[in-house]
Amino acid sequence: MASLRGLEVPVEFFTPAPGVAIPADIMELREALSAVEAKESLLPAVLRSHPDFQGNARVRRQTWLSDDDVETWSAAEGDAVLQNHERLRDIVDESRESAETHRSEAAWNSHVHSHLLKHVTRRHMQHLKFEDITSARIIEQTSAAAASLAASNTSGRGLTAASATSAHKMVNFTLVVHPSSVLQTLIDQFLKGEPWETQSINQTRYELLRTRPAPIFIETRTVSGTKENANVQLGI
Repeated sequence: MASLRGLEVPVEFFTPAPGVAIPADIMELREALSAVEAKESLLPAVLRSHPDFQGNARVRRQTWLSDDDVETWSAAEGDAVLQNHERLRDIVDESRESAETHRSEAAWNSHVHSHLLKHVTRRHMQHLKFEDITSARIIEQTSAAAASLAASNTSGRGLTAASATSAHKMVNFTLVVHPSSVLQTLIDQFLKGEPWETQSINQTRYELLRTRPAPIFIETRTVSGTKENANVQLGI
């Protein structure tokens, strides 16, 4: 099993108790995500008459936003909601086909994940941009180092073949921040003082990420992959 416990600075994944490790300034975001998870006030009421929701027992009363909100919407806003639903339904249909035909991880990324991430960020997160970074590689100076690769081969506690071969490979996707002109100037000035090998705001010299902060990295896995291997890739 892939493991990061044999690194020079060991890494172990664990699930903290709910709410324990969450700073106070993002509690509002946590509550919003919890509401989505519970399917509370999730669907715009303008979709009540859509055929997809007629007689659907899985859609409960608390799933709908208030009908009062619809009265204040313009015709253009209502049309945008319907178009958004149609686009999401297309992505769901594609995901079902991918599952039924046992598409590979790369095919899932191409047919499903990339379209979903692009759709969400384009409409709702204009300060972020989705990027496919499959070809990016981690620069050697920032890659994870094993405490003792030779010792790990004999003890069985260190990096396995799976994690060792991943040491310079990044993940599938990232969300990249579009810095303001002021922040971009500060980043550029900072990088000018760095050696060429490490002139990057991230852990790669892949040009797209070299001068743009990337706060979120995403690793995808199909059913043939494992959560442990995904954790290793994200950890590295």
